[in-house]
Amino acid sequence: MVYAFISNGFFPAAYADGEFISARTQEAQVTAAVTYYDTIIKQAPPQGSAPKSVKEITPEIRRGVVEKLIENSIVRHQFAKKLGTAKQLIDAKVNDPALDKDETKKNIKALYGLDIPAFKQMVLMPQARKELLAAKIAEEKLNFEDWLKARKKEARVIIFLKGLSWNGAEVVAKAK
Repeated sequence: MVYAFISNGFFPAAYADGEFISARTQEAQVTAAVTYYDTIIKQAPPQGSAPKSVKEITPEIRRGVVEKLIENSIVRHQFAKKLGTAKQLIDAKVNDPALDKDETKKNIKALYGLDIPAFKQMVLMPQARKELLAAKIAEEKLNFEDWLKARKKEARVIIFLKGLSWNGAEVVAKAK
């Protein structure tokens, strides 16, 4: 049973602000990001110091994904404190009729490798929460980016992935 649990990604990749982030979630996000960057690199030939393949930037993609998932957890926690669930507000931002069009579905699948429900869950819902929270913070006459930076410093964050750590403000690659 433990083997099945671990082999299916049901172990923590990180802990942020009272919430575990599963390795399964982290890997799904990395896969979508790698698919996106691979598509971009293939469509526009690299120039100058731009990466020539997605393999060159995969470690940075992993680092960035973990950082974004930690930020999403912090935003989700702060959102709940300030706005409750606000499901209707989130749904209003996420349920765009354009997402029902076949061309949109095809483009999202090609660009991210995701279907619409996964795209909503991984991309649109976190962005909607962040935008709604930013509006609430703006009502309090505060700069959202400064406010979020302070919340990141206050948050309890632990990263369980090899090669990455939290420096109190962001995810950094550990020196080899």
